[in-house]
Formats: sequence, structure tokens, C-alpha cells
Amino acid sequence: MKVIHLNTFDTGGAAIAAKRLHLALLEQGVESKMLFVKKASNAIEETFEVEARTFTLWDRLKVKTKALLKQPIGYWQQLNHHLKGQDSNMGLFSFPYSDFDLTLNEHIKWADVINLHWVPSMWDYNLFQKLNKPIVWTLHDMYVFTGGCHYTGNCIGFTTDCKNCPQLLGTQNSDLSHKVLSYKQKQTRQVSITYIALCDWMKNSLRSSLIYKNEDIFKIYNSLDTKIFKPINQTKARTTLSVPLDRKIVLFVSERIDNQRKGGSLLPVIIQKLKEENIYFYSIGASKVKEIDDNLFQLGIIQDEETMAKVYNIADVLLLPSTEDNLPNVMVEALCCGLPVVSFSNGGMNEIIKSGENGLLVKEQTPEAMIRAVKEYFLNSGKYDKVNISENAQSLFNASNQAKAYIEVYQELLK
Repeated sequence: MKVIHLNTFDTGGAAIAAKRLHLALLEQGVESKMLFVKKASNAIEETFEVEARTFTLWDRLKVKTKALLKQPIGYWQQLNHHLKGQDSNMGLFSFPYSDFDLTLNEHIKWADVINLHWVPSMWDYNLFQKLNKPIVWTLHDMYVFTGGCHYTGNCIGFTTDCKNCPQLLGTQNSDLSHKVLSYKQKQTRQVSITYIALCDWMKNSLRSSLIYKNEDIFKIYNSLDTKIFKPINQTKARTTLSVPLDRKIVLFVSERIDNQRKGGSLLPVIIQKLKEENIYFYSIGASKVKEIDDNLFQLGIIQDEETMAKVYNIADVLLLPSTEDNLPNVMVEALCCGLPVVSFSNGGMNEIIKSGENGLLVKEQTPEAMIRAVKEYFLNSGKYDKVNISENAQSLFNASNQAKAYIEVYQELLK
């Protein structure tokens, strides 16, 4: 069995999850490769970059003509052209087109099964009808079945026609999403795709979408290395990282700290209000939030997993104020380290977090509600069993379980 995993970049949450699956499959003896548009690291075996497309004379003439006419060239220029005027606070928006011809790629030819992950700009939907291979698509966000957005907020346009997209307000064409969704529907009409959802919320969202055709959907949780993400003595962890032993510490982790969907706009208010409670915040991620007084410590980007595990172990609780999310890696990592999670109630958090057992779910998505929940947590922090939280999480998110579940899916497809 030969499996190729596709992801646009080798960094970011989806890439981390995909690489962990790749390693888990290799551990189980599966021939697995990964293919990226851009690869920043060679740390993981059997990972490759897509080769630049070879342009014909006709292709080059078209490019020169567009340049002379000052028309957008290539995926990213066209995307920026169509999104001009979009509110900068809007989330990601992507097109189902690509500058790459993957039908000629040697690694695609090699594979028995193609497993798509997060593939904007890499995977063109017309490839479904060009490649006669089983396709598995792991849903790291909602882009697969929307008119271009990666998370829909309160919009349900993806269930009907995706017209008047709220994320395209201010651009030249708010119905561009309708054209994108129609293209996706057309290109997938005659093909079968096997979907992997990371949680029930994503599974149900796909089922309610216009693009869905009663295909197979499996729910398989992401995994991690439970030998790394595990509880260690908090005093030891804090001493190692030179963190005061007497602090009440709340941890916040996001690739970009100012990410609106991840609660970046709420964070300054929460931090400021909890200062009087002698609560300190430590953040991991690109430092976009200005330091607020003396109770926010920004540790920047941490890519080493062992260091990251130590950071989870210095904290008393993880703050997860995402207004919409799937099955975030940070929640999985924290729980496997035995760290309780205080989160807004949505997505995969509803499925995993049990209030009073491994954290607290907050229904009202306001900074005031989150502040009350953090205070409540510290009033009752003694009742949370770190070892029990870790053991339950590790039974859900261990690599062996994930790999075996995927192998069953692949084997069924190859029959």
C-alpha cells in the first residue's frame, strides 16, 4: 500500500497533523510520502516538494500577454486581485485552482491512494476527473465544501448556493463564492471522494453542504507522540524554563496571536481584566499583541515538540477562546499533557471537553464570560486530576489508533 499525503505548506496546524499521520503510518509499515508546494524543513523522511511546472510556448505567450495587459498572473495574483477591498479581519479565502499539473508528478504516479489535507493553490478540482486513483480528503477546515472560505462563521450559504458571501463584502463580486461552489460541485459530480472528519461537528457540516453526495465520511481523531506530550512535574518544568513557581499561569497558543477566529481580539481584554486576580498569561505564537502591563509574557514561536510539551506543563490551564474551530492541535496536546482547557463551546471542543473533568466549556462568546470561567477554574482547580486527564486524552489521540483507522479506510478503497 502506497499513500501520498498532499499539503500546501509544511508548517501550520494542518501540516503538523498531516506529518504526524505520515509518521504514524510509517511506524505501521505503510509506504507513505508527503508532497508540499513549499517545504521549509527536511527533518521528516519521505517528504518532497512539487516541481515547478514546465510551461509550453503557448503558456509563456499567454503570460506575456497578461503582463502587457496588466492582468493578474498565477494563483496568488488572481486571488489578491479578486479579494481587493476585503475587510482585513476576514478569515482565509481560497480558490479551487492551481498553477501545478500534478498529473505529471512522479510521486502522484507512484501512489495507490492520494490523501488530501490542506491544499489551496496546490490542488485543482479538475484533477478529480483526471486522476484515476482513490481520493481521501482529511477535513482540517471547511474549505472543501464552501465557496472559498475556510470557516463560515454564522453563514449557512454553503448549504444552498453561497451567494452574497459576507466574507467578500467590499470586493468587486460578492457572488464569486457562488461561482467557486458551482465549479466544485461540477468537478466532483462524477467522482467519489472518501472524507475523514476530525469531529462530529465537521462531519455534520459536510453532510449539510450542497456539494455532499452521500459519500463515505469517517471520523478519525488526529494523533501525536504520547511519549513527548505527557505530564511532567510542574515544579521541574517551571524551573527548567525559569518560570516563577508561585504564579497562576494561563497559557494561550496560536500560530498568530492576533488571529480573530482564534480569539485574538478578545485576548487583550481578558488579560487586562484578570491582572487584578494575580493571573499571568504566557503566549506561544507570532507576537502580534502588544504587551499589556506586566502579566503577559510572549514566548514567540516554538517548533520543537519537547520544548512545547514543557510549556504546557508550566501552565495551570489552557485558554482556548476560538469562536469557531475544528479539532485544534493545541487542545489535543494540552490534554495529553494533563492540562485542563477552558474553551468557548463550539466545534471539536464540544466533543472532547467535559466541564468539571478536563476543563470548562463557555457558551457565551464574550470576554466577560471567558473571564468568569477562568476565575471559576482557579476556584476549583484542585479537583482536576492531571494524570486522569492525560490518560483519557492519550487513549483518544495516540498514533497507533489513528494509523490503524486510516489503514482500514485505505484497504477498503483498494479492494
